[in-house]
Amino acid sequence: MVAVAVNALVSGLETPARAQRATGYGSGTRKRLAVLNEPLPAEVQGTETPEAELEAEIRARNLSLSESAAAEAAKLVIDSDTLTDEPYMIAIVAATVVMAAAMTSGVIGAVAASSTPVLSAAAAVAATVAGILFSDAFTGVFHWSVDNYGNLQTPVLGPVIAAFQGHHESPWTITYRNFANNVHKVAYGVLPLLGLLALSHPGPAGTMFGVSALMGLLMCQELHKYSHMVRPPQWVARLQQSGIILSKKEHGLHHTSPFEGKYCIVTGHCNEIMDSTNLYRHLERVVYERTGVEPNCWKLDTTGEIKAAALGTST
Repeated sequence: MVAVAVNALVSGLETPARAQRATGYGSGTRKRLAVLNEPLPAEVQGTETPEAELEAEIRARNLSLSESAAAEAAKLVIDSDTLTDEPYMIAIVAATVVMAAAMTSGVIGAVAASSTPVLSAAAAVAATVAGILFSDAFTGVFHWSVDNYGNLQTPVLGPVIAAFQGHHESPWTITYRNFANNVHKVAYGVLPLLGLLALSHPGPAGTMFGVSALMGLLMCQELHKYSHMVRPPQWVARLQQSGIILSKKEHGLHHTSPFEGKYCIVTGHCNEIMDSTNLYRHLERVVYERTGVEPNCWKLDTTGEIKAAALGTST
């Protein structure tokens, strides 16, 4: 994650934000075309055209959208928000990436100097993988919470909640953000936590778990952005195709009302277990029984099946 962050930071400093055309995903390809306000081609209306053909149609239509149409698609939910990289954004993100890189370098040196370098390296690698998976799961729970509860007036997290919920209305807007603009808000929390981690001296494995988990959180919005790009950078596309980072297909499954699952936005690997175990339905039931507040996914589900599943889940 540190390497991905460094690459993204450098790329963001070198090139201004471009109007990247993004896919408006749905549960199926037909719905994804609807999100783009594009009708199904006449030749496939009312037919069971293979998904592969419709996917090709999506790609063709996305790539043929005019620049003016793409520009009109960017919609900011918060009045004070901006798509411009400000110096303070670049500074906080650069400081975070540099600290994480320095801590990773320190771990490499410690492993090399260890009396059992192979075992130490294996432990550090395992801890890194565990940290990334932890960040993936954490983003899932956080994403679920802000998608389903609160609004702009909610104390502290109001702007974050409004941004996540507004993202469903214009998912392509995130692709207009450069790296620093996209992740700087997360960096305000990650940087001090990296400092505390460094002061605690948890050893090579502990350090790598913490660094990879925190950098996964820092990178989650950037990986999220990549999953909405029709034409992400080639190195990103390769990471998506290899399953190392969140893919378009995996995150696309989230972008259909009532937005009740597939919340993880680092690698997406935790989605299966978190959805199949009905974790979110358990959490919704707990919140509902203690507060009487229904999550947005219940309200958006016209069938009532999600609410029924939550209230019928044994604890």
